[in-house]
Amino acid sequence: MVEFNIALSSISISAAKSSINKNNFNSLQQQTSADWNSLLSRIAIEGNIQDTRLFYSLLYRTMQSPYMISESDGQYRSRKGELQKELSY
Repeated sequence: MVEFNIALSSISISAAKSSINKNNFNSLQQQTSADWNSLLSRIAIEGNIQDTRLFYSLLYRTMQSPYMISESDGQYRSRKGELQKELSY
């Protein structure tokens, strides 16, 4: 098995490098499973099985690739590409 780490940043390469997750695959897989179960268990659907499956499938898609557009220090790029910083930082 080959493992590699990926990080994204709309700010800079150094911001992406600083956010790389250093955990191994098994650790990430376990944490991801726990996170998914926690999120999905917040909602209980009643009804027929087809509607339930459809709901959870659509819910999964809404949460599949969430990401913050700002860095941990509050920096982000505006719609014009200018570097900004959130006021709360």
